[in-house]
Amino acid sequence: MHSLFSQWLVISSITCCSFALFAKEQPQCNENSWNNNLTQFNRLESTYNRHATTYNQLLNEHKQRRLLTQTFSEPDISLLWQSESKKALLENQLNAARLFVNKVKENANLVRKLSGVLDSNANNWQKIALGCQQEQYQVNQIVADWYHTQALELGSQINQLTTQFDALKAQYDREVATLLRVQNPSN
Repeated sequence: MHSLFSQWLVISSITCCSFALFAKEQPQCNENSWNNNLTQFNRLESTYNRHATTYNQLLNEHKQRRLLTQTFSEPDISLLWQSESKKALLENQLNAARLFVNKVKENANLVRKLSGVLDSNANNWQKIALGCQQEQYQVNQIVADWYHTQALELGSQINQLTTQFDALKAQYDREVATLLRVQNPSN
């Protein structure tokens, strides 16, 4: 009997501790949850803005370049590869396109990672708003709902920026693939 009581006591203690830990992890309508979520949101927004600026710089760089695949047909590019005087130019173009692909890909991956963190932030704002509603803090609920909406909108902007990075990368992937294909037509 004593052993059964000890087991019940241990299980009850673990359960109570688990609930206490779980409750602490859930965002609530309090200053600490609010500040943590707001700090995270501001960081996400700032990071998004940096990546949007980077995208605009890469887009500007792209507009100043000439892709051979947009200027010449594949047979023409193949003829250029056969010309000894043009090989260095084509190799430089190929290397530049590869470097550009890597820059765009790296930034796209970083932006893509923001999406999951932002989803969590939006969910936390929703939970904070619900907690504020339950505690009848109407003003706090309204503001938390507003931040929830802002987080969702930022999520849409992040998805759009990811799509833009991917579209830019695709153009240079085609350039690299075409240059390699016509360089070695037997492969």
